[in-house]
Amino acid sequence: MAHPALVDKSQIYLPVLYIKLSLMKILVKMVGKESTGFDYLRKKFPRLSEAKMKEGIFVSLQINLLFKDQDFSIKLSSTKTRAWKAFENVYRNYLASKMAHD
Repeated sequence: MAHPALVDKSQIYLPVLYIKLSLMKILVKMVGKESTGFDYLRKKFPRLSEAKMKEGIFVSLQINLLFKDQDFSIKLSSTKTRAWKAFENVYRNYLASKMAHD
């Protein structure tokens, strides 16, 4: 090793924002492009490009708006609604609190 490490490897964590946005990306892909939930997202965020929509690229503000919107979970199937609620639970109870402490 040419140089000593600046930070101990045990102290390196994935950035919370990266985790949050990656989870949203997975969730949008799980919803499916042909579902009523995906159509609802298109109507909810009309200015979001089709490419970003298909890849599930959302910003924190958009994710928070979806949490407040009860109609979105109604548009999902029961399995996908449970996944959405689990994501919301992780987001609010773990990721949001980590961001506040950091």
